[in-house]
Amino acid sequence: MFFGRDDEINRVIEEVQTLRPFIILYGQKRIGKTSLMVHLADYILPQTCDVIPVSYDVHGLTPFTPETFLLALADAARNRIQDERNTTRPENRAVTERSIPRLRPKHLQQDPYGTFAEWVHRVQERLKGTRLLFMVDEFTRAEEECARGHLDPAFFDGLQSLVDNHNIGLLLCVHDNIYNDHNSYSWGMMQRGSPIHLVSLEHEPAARLVRQPTERIYKFSDEIVERILHLTDCHPYFIHALSIEISAQMRTAKHDAVTPDDLEVAILKMLRNGDHYFSHYKSSVDEPTWDMLKTMALAVTPRNRWVSYDDIRATGQLGENISMGGRMSINSLYRARIITARTTFDDQVEYAIPVELLQIWLKKRTNPLITRDMQRED
Repeated sequence: MFFGRDDEINRVIEEVQTLRPFIILYGQKRIGKTSLMVHLADYILPQTCDVIPVSYDVHGLTPFTPETFLLALADAARNRIQDERNTTRPENRAVTERSIPRLRPKHLQQDPYGTFAEWVHRVQERLKGTRLLFMVDEFTRAEEECARGHLDPAFFDGLQSLVDNHNIGLLLCVHDNIYNDHNSYSWGMMQRGSPIHLVSLEHEPAARLVRQPTERIYKFSDEIVERILHLTDCHPYFIHALSIEISAQMRTAKHDAVTPDDLEVAILKMLRNGDHYFSHYKSSVDEPTWDMLKTMALAVTPRNRWVSYDDIRATGQLGENISMGGRMSINSLYRARIITARTTFDDQVEYAIPVELLQIWLKKRTNPLITRDMQRED
């Protein structure tokens, strides 16, 4: 099931209908970029735009070179065109094989980008003007290959030329830390695209994401739904993760409505598996910044989730060990959207961890007494 993202979907439709669509879909890991891309490709764009969406996940491409990347896009396009024709008339498979030429490695030896563009235009002519839109998931992989020295940064200039010089449509899914990094290899190319930033869901679609998948099996009261949305900050990944633990709990329950006790059991199970659920946060920052986040979690009190930098520094031994780069760590956490900030009436800046589940897990992991209690319960 797919919920929400109406504004983002409408923006994609508007961009796709332009002469040279170039869309950068960016956001935190696990925020729902892939789900939105799949929903667009399978359900929305075929019904609203004269395009054939061509989805490709670059994560498994080996080796990653301009040639292998372009060949993979071409193969994905042929497969998508064949699938669409077979859906309406299965006998069209042979027609597809004859009418849609195959792009081969030898064709890309001299001018890979120009040759690929010529191939796309030939295909679009045979489709009577219907355009191809290449939708690339996990495009962050290209940045990582450049950082390892395995991919020439000129790759990004080549892709830009496909849009600027040949009107080839691209939609790229990237992590927000790459999009916002002025020192990234792809930064210049990213700034030429139309950015669409994915954040947590709005309240209403987030509430539907809690209720509807299991509404025929068990029910949620308004109070339970609100508690889940507060715990997850309406983040679709954490709603889904907590829902899995609730479902496991309800399989053995003799009632058909989720109770506060059921929710607490599900929360505890999720916290015990926190290394899995929150690993993408830890991998997005360095160790001193992660230590800052743990210290911030300790500084939070039941009455106030907002803390100042001085509050963090005053949090016991961990706070005392914060280096002079502490404010830089705070800025890194803020740019990564792991924390949020506000200015108080007296012009003081305060910070909070919006996903309460993350804050609780960090606090339990950092406080040795609570950690021992969790281990004892296991």
